[in-house]
Amino acid sequence: KCPTQSNIRSHIKGLRKAFNKIDTSVKIIDTVHGLGYRLSPAEKNNLTNAIITPSFSVVRNFFKAKAVEYIVVSDELLIQYISPNLLDYCDYPELLKIGDKVQYAFPELVGLEQVFKKIINKEYNNFEIKGIARAANQSRPEYINLYVMIDDTKKSEKQEDKNIFIFFEDVSETMIYRQRLVQMERELYLRLEMDRNS
Repeated sequence: KCPTQSNIRSHIKGLRKAFNKIDTSVKIIDTVHGLGYRLSPAEKNNLTNAIITPSFSVVRNFFKAKAVEYIVVSDELLIQYISPNLLDYCDYPELLKIGDKVQYAFPELVGLEQVFKKIINKEYNNFEIKGIARAANQSRPEYINLYVMIDDTKKSEKQEDKNIFIFFEDVSETMIYRQRLVQMERELYLRLEMDRNS
């Protein structure tokens, strides 16, 4: 015996009710007018826009691969946390201590207190200094980039509840490569000028 259209409609209605009990936000059965019914295609947007955050170990391994270390400071620029290999990025490692001012160990930050305040007040999203050359510590990378940003995941409006992250990236290879390119360009220019004048 062939099922009638009303039998099929009744069964589909029962299936929809059962699926709605599990998850009302997802439409599983579509009506295709003139043809019948079908299962809804999976929502690609839900899959691609799902928020997936990396674990701490993934982030730590990424930092290692990119030669990045960091320090966490309070709104008063007192050191709260030091990543394990940050001593290698510091000109004055003996001054790099929790509870001390970050400027003692990193003199590049002296005079930037107003910039830090603007970051805390969200007037600036971040701040960076690029291509800092080695100074006092011979084991420090030749060149580092410095990035400052605030962790605003805490909902508190109090300044003292906000942590400032300062990231240090070893960019020695990149800077040396750029210097070589500039030197080669200058040498080529000088040769062309000499050829032109002779």
